[in-house]
Amino acid sequence: MNPCGCLGINVTWACNVSCKHCFYRRNPNLHKNIHKPLQEIIQEMRKGLFRGIDRIVLIGEGEPMLHPQINEIILAAACEGLKSNIITNGTLPIKNYEALFKLGLNHLQISVHAIGEALEMIMECQGAGIRQGELITWLKENKLPFRTNTSLQQLNYKQLPEITQCLIEKGAFHIALLGFLPHYEWKQHAAEVAVHPQELRPYIEKAADLLIASGKFFTIRYHPFCHLSPEYWKYVVNARYVLYDPWEWDYGYYKPSWGEVWPAALALGESTAIQTEPCIHCAMRLHCGGWNKHYAEIFKGANLAAISHSPHIYWPMDQEPGGLHDMNPANSLKGYCVNGRPV
Repeated sequence: MNPCGCLGINVTWACNVSCKHCFYRRNPNLHKNIHKPLQEIIQEMRKGLFRGIDRIVLIGEGEPMLHPQINEIILAAACEGLKSNIITNGTLPIKNYEALFKLGLNHLQISVHAIGEALEMIMECQGAGIRQGELITWLKENKLPFRTNTSLQQLNYKQLPEITQCLIEKGAFHIALLGFLPHYEWKQHAAEVAVHPQELRPYIEKAADLLIASGKFFTIRYHPFCHLSPEYWKYVVNARYVLYDPWEWDYGYYKPSWGEVWPAALALGESTAIQTEPCIHCAMRLHCGGWNKHYAEIFKGANLAAISHSPHIYWPMDQEPGGLHDMNPANSLKGYCVNGRPV
């Protein structure tokens, strides 16, 4: 279990879409042309380098590609010796992405919340599905690395297996299936988009079966163990293990050894996790961490149930922090690509 050595940088509030499940949908700054100055971004990079990170991801509160100095940011990262990644909705002109790869961009992370017209409904942007599809096709044809994330919500969860199969065929090297979490201004409104984890289960499991059969690296983020069959638990990263997920970022907590990060990881997970029944006495609490208390409130407890014992397939790894985490092949990688291939 290695601490995540990636620095996440919010670079802009500007955005060209309005995703129905966006964390910042109700924030008054969203869609405003508020950009973090280039020099401030470079300072963040250098502070990250000082604590030991080796890569960055531009996460934006909006769409990072809309920062007016996006080219300079990627070039600066390369000059600092940092590998770079951008989380993008994939709807900007292909030439913009092509320029970044030439400047040293390591790979893209594309938010694929649906396919075609369904994506346009989620993003509230006409033509978004076509443009994103064209970008993914271009990446595949040019053998440029990309991974994806799909946030599960009412408008897309039943199509998750189809979305996943498409991404497998298109060549995404890592696929993240993200449970919606009621962060920021969402707490009182999450029921508008969130789906009961029990309803999500068959679609997540079918998508996982497709990914396992294809040999793809993947992660299931933010889902209670008690609403998944045990064979899928090792692929789950809940809040407690985010700081060890190579495909996430370090939230400012990176240190060289897992033990140095563990107190911060526990605190981060417990800041949102249920600290009472049924999670407090669950046999898998060390690994699940307890479910998000705000999410559970939305669904009046969400039918959560304490797991009575660890299945044999996880003995004796279940006795150690990160024992299950280390069983997911995706977590053994470094979180970036070398010569276009994940390492």
